[in-house]
Amino acid sequence: MQEESKILISDWAEFISQLKYHFQSEGQEFDSSNYPYKMLHNSKHNELLGYLPLFEQKKTADGILVDFDDLRLLRQSILDHVEVLDMEMPGYLD
Repeated sequence: MQEESKILISDWAEFISQLKYHFQSEGQEFDSSNYPYKMLHNSKHNELLGYLPLFEQKKTADGILVDFDDLRLLRQSILDHVEVLDMEMPGYLD
């Protein structure tokens, strides 16, 4: 793949930290609600987190060197999660 089709993400650790914080916060909300899709929702969190080691294998001294196509896939997976599963939650939360 050509070098122009890659991007260097220097704040990858911050991105991962924020993503994990978001998932943890949702998990706490699940525990105090009657949200019926807790297990499915958590499995989707784990699925998304499962993609991350594939990116971390591309670590350089300056950050993570990511193919645009891989980054688009991760972005779309997160958007799909938010637009479908996260949008179902408010009706069940206290």
